Amino acid sequence: MLEEDYAAHAMNIARLYTGSDGQTHIEAMSLDTHPELATAQNADSILFRVWNPLTYWSSHPAPQCRFVITLSGEVEFRAADGSVHRCRRGDAILAEDLTAPVIRRESSAVSRGA
Repeated sequence: MLEEDYAAHAMNIARLYTGSDGQTHIEAMSLDTHPELATAQNADSILFRVWNPLTYWSSHPAPQCRFVITLSGEVEFRAADGSVHRCRRGDAILAEDLTAPVIRRESSAVSRGA
């Protein structure tokens, strides 16, 4: 695989966390900046869900620390400061925003094909 092909298909990883201001923030992560992500992680459970396209979730903090991996379609996360992170197929979010008051999550139409 050519290097530019790899970059175009690389997994994007972001962390949602509660800052010292009590608000949700979004941090871009990579294996270069967070090499611990390349090590085995413990998991108590795994859950698969199917969301209808164009679903809007009410604002709420994450119920527990979890990885959210998008298998198809797109999900948009909006932090309190207005910054937006869009997860596409193959992208991951580390949701650690356990106490922040609001973050908007919505899914778009499910993508088809490669």
